[in-house]
Amino acid sequence: MPFRLGTNRIGRLIVGGTGFDPDAQAFFTAVTGGGDTLTTTEENAVNQLVLDLKSANIWTSLQAIWPFVGGTASSQKWNLKDPRDLDAAYRMTFAGAGWTHSADGVQQSNDNSTYGDTNYPQNTNDNTAGMSMGVYINGGTTATGYDLGCLSGAYAFLIAGYGNNTFYSGYSVSNTTGAFTMPNGFFVADNNGTTSTGYRNGASVVSGGGARNLSLSLSPYLGNDNRGGPGGEPTDRRYAFCFMGESLGSTEQSDLYTAVQDFNTTLSRQV
Repeated sequence: MPFRLGTNRIGRLIVGGTGFDPDAQAFFTAVTGGGDTLTTTEENAVNQLVLDLKSANIWTSLQAIWPFVGGTASSQKWNLKDPRDLDAAYRMTFAGAGWTHSADGVQQSNDNSTYGDTNYPQNTNDNTAGMSMGVYINGGTTATGYDLGCLSGAYAFLIAGYGNNTFYSGYSVSNTTGAFTMPNGFFVADNNGTTSTGYRNGASVVSGGGARNLSLSLSPYLGNDNRGGPGGEPTDRRYAFCFMGESLGSTEQSDLYTAVQDFNTTLSRQV
């Protein structure tokens, strides 16, 4: 792999190829090992994303990051935090025939048999200090459907999405909602153990009480909701980033948005 030069935000010279951040390099190795190719712009964008998350002290709080680069199902399945080709490493499994993969991200076709399985079972991956998960939406027109989540009976576990133009960010039976017309942007559902908060573009837009259901074994679906299978409320929206991890405070949420927005701006797919 050739060396590439660039600068990070504080002006330090960085070198591509073997000079990439080790975590970024491991991701690139997985992508190319799977038979795919990333552009120089994509490699530099992912590398800078890793550097920005580490600089903001967010990297260790995130357990799964899907940057959706490379434009194919095989390149966009990889978890940046653990790029092993294993369900246990939270690789994304794109089910159904309704996915479109492109340089702009991954897009659902509003088909109920189509979803992305995060392979992230809640009962083994939730943190006692709370949990956060979110998606960066940069396309689609359907006002209904869930973007990321799972549901078991009355227990919604971090549904980060829209139903009838409503943003749900909740745990257990105490879902919190905020009405929007259908916008794009970076949406995060967070619970710190006592409070569920919904963030749009790094700012809190809705908050309320909500106990956490630690026993739910389902893994959240992307572009649909998991109710022991597709929940019947898909969407046609396009995603340019997805993550799961520990609960993040308001400053961390703002810093995360800045890093993700810069990442997608570098790739010319920002909103």
